[in-house]
Amino acid sequence: MKKALFSMAAMIMLLCSTVKAQNNQDAVNKWKEYMTPGEMQQSLAKNEGEWSTATTLWMAPGELPVAGKGKGTYKMILGGRYLEGKHTGSLMDMPFEGIVTYAYDNAKKVFVATWIDNMGTGIMYLEGPWNDEIQAVTFTGKQVNPITGADVPVREVYKIIDDNNHLMELYTTRDGKEFKTMEVKYARN
Repeated sequence: MKKALFSMAAMIMLLCSTVKAQNNQDAVNKWKEYMTPGEMQQSLAKNEGEWSTATTLWMAPGELPVAGKGKGTYKMILGGRYLEGKHTGSLMDMPFEGIVTYAYDNAKKVFVATWIDNMGTGIMYLEGPWNDEIQAVTFTGKQVNPITGADVPVREVYKIIDDNNHLMELYTTRDGKEFKTMEVKYARN
């Protein structure tokens, strides 16, 4: 009986270690898929280079817009996993600097964007799927309202017009109503 129990315990331990090793291998394989740049990262790499920007900003619905010009330099970073854009220019008669990071999250199967600039101290984080029909990513997320300190919903539509022209439109929700707050036209230099 003891021998049978010992053999059964040894078999269970062997089975458990095999399952654990298989689970570990599955985890390793999933992690490799997650970390390996692929087709979506290659699509981001097509945007590397110098871009001129024309920005239009609306502070509130119905107000006259403010315009600004600038440039953006885009390059792939961290082994081709992320597209980083560094922007400079002028907006509202002030020098403007901003950094955007675009990525494709292999695990979530969505595009991700972060944005920081010298007009604030927060980080905007957005996620969204690619839409082949309109050749755009529609990102959604939140940004802080610096007057109230509360997060407000935002929606960004980043449209690929062609290889040399892109359009970004940013919409903010205020008092339950969404309105367009920014438009940036990109032209490759």
